[in-house]
Formats: sequence, C-alpha cells, structure tokens
Amino acid sequence: MIIFPVGEDGIMNTKMRRNLMSFVTALMLMALVAVFGMPLQAKAETKVHTAHTGSDTDGSKHEGWTPIGTAEDLYNLAKTGGKGYLTKNIAIEMMHISGNKEVNLCLNGYSLEGGLDCKINTIELREGAELNLYDESKNTGEITNNNEDCILIHLVEDSEVTMNGGTVGNSNGWGVEIYDGSFTLNDGNVSGNSGLSSCGVRIISGNFTMNGGNISNNTTFGGVYVDGGTFTMNGGAITDNTAAFDGGGVYVDGGTFTMNGGAITDNDATDNGGGVCVRGGTFTINAGSIGNNAANNGGGVCVSGGTFTINAGSIENNTAEYCGGGVYVSGDGICKIYSGSIGNNTAYQGGGVCVDDGTFTISGGEVAENKSNYGGGVNVLTGNIIMNEGASKIILRRGMLAEYMLMMELL
Repeated sequence: MIIFPVGEDGIMNTKMRRNLMSFVTALMLMALVAVFGMPLQAKAETKVHTAHTGSDTDGSKHEGWTPIGTAEDLYNLAKTGGKGYLTKNIAIEMMHISGNKEVNLCLNGYSLEGGLDCKINTIELREGAELNLYDESKNTGEITNNNEDCILIHLVEDSEVTMNGGTVGNSNGWGVEIYDGSFTLNDGNVSGNSGLSSCGVRIISGNFTMNGGNISNNTTFGGVYVDGGTFTMNGGAITDNTAAFDGGGVYVDGGTFTMNGGAITDNDATDNGGGVCVRGGTFTINAGSIGNNAANNGGGVCVSGGTFTINAGSIENNTAEYCGGGVYVSGDGICKIYSGSIGNNTAYQGGGVCVDDGTFTISGGEVAENKSNYGGGVNVLTGNIIMNEGASKIILRRGMLAEYMLMMELL
C-alpha cells in the first residue's frame, strides 16, 4: 500500500501535488521498462538510398545492395525482395514481383528493356508487392520497351510503386497502368510513350499521387488518363503531351482528379481540353497553374460531363481555335469558380469561358484580360450561368459577359 502525504488540514498543497505527479510518472516509466525491456524511443529514420551523380561503378554508393548484372539477378531480386542496383543495361522478358515482397531498385544510369518476348508488361506487381525505384541524380536510367501496346509498369492486387528517380518511357505503349494499387511519383520522368495506344499514366482503379517529377511527351491519350480511382497532383509538371482526341495533359473519364500544386503546361489536344478534359467524374483545382495549352475547344480545360471546381490557382495563356480559350463548358458539364483566375486566354468565342450547354456558376475569382471575337470574358451560347454573392469580384474586361444567356440567376 502506498500512503500519500497531506497537510494538517487533510488537503495536498501545490508542492505535494507536484511530488505526486513526479512519483506517478516514475512508476509509469518503470512499468514500460518492465514490459518492453527499455524506455520507448522515437524510431530513427533510415535512409534507403544515397543520392549520387553518374553511375556507381564500384558499389561505394550502394553499400549493402546487391549488384544486378543479368536478367537472372533481377528475377532473383524480385523473388526474394531486397535492394539491388544495375551494373549494366539488361534485357528482360518480364520482372514479376508478388507475395508482399518489397524491392528497392536503383537503375544507376542504366536501362531495363523489355525484350522481344516481353509483349505485355515489362514489370508487373501483384499481391501487395512493393517497388521503390531510384536512379542517379540526372535520371538517365530508364525502363523501356519497344513492343507495340506494351505496359512498362503494371500494378494489380493492391500493389505499390514509389518512383524517386529514373525514366519510365520511350516506349510504344503505356508508361504506368494502375489496375488496382497505388503509384507515387516523387521524382523522375514518365515520358516519351508514343504508339497507336499509349499514355503516360493510366488509372483504372487505385491511386496516383504526383509530388514531383515530370510527365511529358506522351501521345495518343496524353499525359494522364483517369479512367477511375483517384489522381492527386501536389507538384511536378505535366507538359508537352499530345492527345489524338481529348485531354492533352489529363483526361478524366471517371474517378477524381485533385490539383493542389504543380503545373499543366504546353499540352495539346486535337479536339477538346488541351490541358485537361473532364468527361465524367470530378476535377478540383486548389492551387497550381494550367497554362499555354491548346485545343479546338477548351484550350485550358474542357468539361463536358462531371464537375470542375476552381477554388484557387490559375488558368492562363491558353488558346482554343473555336470556343473557350480558358474553359469550355458543354453537354452535362458543370463548372464552378470560387476563387483563382482565368486570364489572358484566347479563342474565337469566349476568350475566358465559353458555355455551350452545361452550367457555369460564378461565386468569386477573376476573369480578366481574355481575348475573343465574341465574348472576351464569358460567352454563353446555350446553357446556364449563375452568379452568386461574391461574383462582383469578377473582372470581365475586353469583351462583353455574353452574347446570349439562356438563364441568369442573381442570388
């Protein structure tokens, strides 16, 4: 039994309470030592890969890593898990990682190329497998495949890929396809994927998080194809991609695209949405920029289905040959602007925004310095424009608000 002292009046004073708290704390620490054998400490972070410039030829930058010089070495690494670095260019049939294995691979400035028998996936991950990809600082190493319609990295069954360097590209097919799993791009490039059916990153089901790096020079379906799942862009650049139809930078046909930073620039679409095209699902921009993109309609963004919400960020210096230099709203599309700017865009109709069916709701933000033959600010051909409280902040210069409004609602 433990007896706690009290004052003459039976009440503990301040000093006594402090002593009691110290005593109780000491007892708790003693109990932790008894249970765990030592006091709890913060877990120290372990640096997995050491940054280096140029190929590591003597292994000094990869202490504890396994040198990979043959396809068989690579297959063994995939089978057992662990850390390995390439010592030469390697041709493979397919690298298959499964069974919750974790593989850390440094390209080390060399290439991993799918051979003649690698007609589907160069690297495939299943059953919760994990791949962490690294390279030397200039990202000269690459994963590539010249076979038509191939997929360089394919994720299924809740697998994960984190890309910290290197290049996934210069192929005749798809860069990364997420069928079920998650892909995180921190650094490196997904670029140069060009063929009859090609794209930088395709999300069917799962998650793609872009914190940095570049997605560039991909064709047919452009930079990123969101067919479902979730795409979150926090940084990096999606640039110089070309779509044969819609969505040069990003094509959203379902799922969710959230832009919290980064830039979508210098992309081109033959039809709609040079920067981004939304056919279904949702696109929300909270920060970042969409600029210098081009298309027939919707130089910056086309929304013809689903919802596009502008909370911040900029849509500037985009060009449309016909409608909507900044934003083109058509079909069942809905566009809402609360803040941010749509400026210095150019089109034949609706330099800033063109509403050709669909609904455009203005609650704030700025539409300024856009140019067009008809409606430099906002041009409504058919459809709805709703102006809520706060819309007075909108600056509509160099062009009338609209040539025709089917419905205007002032709240």
